[in-house]
Amino acid sequence: MFKRIVSVLSAFSLSVGLFCGTGVFSAADSAAMAADDELLTGSLSVGTVTAKAGETVSVPVMLDENPGVAAMRLSVRYDASKLKLTGAENGGSLEGAEFLAGNDLSANPFYLVWDSVGAEDLIVAADLVYLQFEVLEGAAGSAVVSVNVDAAINKDLADVPFSAADGGVLIAAGSLHAETPTDAVPYATRFQVPVYLDVNPGVTALRLGVEYDNSVFQLEETPANLLFEGAEFDPGEDPMHQPMYFVWDDTEVHTETGLLLTLEFSVIRKTSDEMEMKFTVEAVDGTPELIGISGETKTIKLSPDKPVVTTTSLTTTTSRTTTSKTTTSKTTTSKTTTTESTVTTAVNPQEIVDVNGDGKKSVADVVCFVVFITECKSKEEPEPEDGALLACDFDGDGILTILDVMILLRKIVSL
Repeated sequence: MFKRIVSVLSAFSLSVGLFCGTGVFSAADSAAMAADDELLTGSLSVGTVTAKAGETVSVPVMLDENPGVAAMRLSVRYDASKLKLTGAENGGSLEGAEFLAGNDLSANPFYLVWDSVGAEDLIVAADLVYLQFEVLEGAAGSAVVSVNVDAAINKDLADVPFSAADGGVLIAAGSLHAETPTDAVPYATRFQVPVYLDVNPGVTALRLGVEYDNSVFQLEETPANLLFEGAEFDPGEDPMHQPMYFVWDDTEVHTETGLLLTLEFSVIRKTSDEMEMKFTVEAVDGTPELIGISGETKTIKLSPDKPVVTTTSLTTTTSRTTTSKTTTSKTTTSKTTTTESTVTTAVNPQEIVDVNGDGKKSVADVVCFVVFITECKSKEEPEPEDGALLACDFDGDGILTILDVMILLRKIVSL
């Protein structure tokens, strides 16, 4: 489905490598490989990130394959007409090795060294280093970042060859944002996250990545294509895979902006943490070439409590019907009392309530109410209806407690 994006990404990396003429093996490396057929080759790759002009971004350099090294020197080259190097942070792949970075951040190439000679080989494959770049004002298009392993040796002082794939920064010509709840989201409730494409430079293919903790959030509905009419749409196949991808693919160029899709999640684990939800975008224009569209990371506050239902600010409607003894007259009078409210529901808290929504008023409603309040659910009990819960504050204190349960029980018994 997203073959257009994948193929362009591959072509981008290949063309960058050819353009920069990145040397991978020296003559000594080749001789060492010929002398030792069992010598394994390591590999590095530079990530590709999207940013706007004026922003600072972190470009990861990943140690993808690591046959074991004790020391390494890496040279970094970048497009200085579009990027300014502002820092380098050790990623931890070669944990235990001394990490040294060049003092002159304006140097291009910029050198990084890891040294643990005398210790065991470090064989972890993970993020090697994070390069911080400022995207210069007025920059556009793509900015290449390339790396080369100038030297790498193992604990036996034998050379270890490495290949390297380039990446860089796609400077955003478009932008996307998501709207998440501003208040804490209670446990066992649903919430929506609309995602908007704000600036669209023209795309034929787009892949939206949504990354979230699926032990806390569960995607409830399959989203629909709301913006790109006629585009082939893949709504994501596996919510357990992170990030989860949604893909649009077409032969026509789309320049529409607005609501791209709406995601509906539920909170499935009790926690009071602040959880991140990350939105990333890859897009291809009509050429086809990769174009930058910036995403964002949102923080969602959570509450371990179920929603507190209050009735102190409800709109309450009571009605009284009187019918005359003649067949030609029927009069209905209605009185409505309204207070300022963020919730509007026509209920009478003094009436007996069908809590479980089965159409009957019985002890089963009391049981359902007790299970909700005590959260001691031991079997598949029905969830109370929201409107019914609003009407269960019989004592009018704005909180659902066991006192309200007792009042409901008395009313049921008096039937």
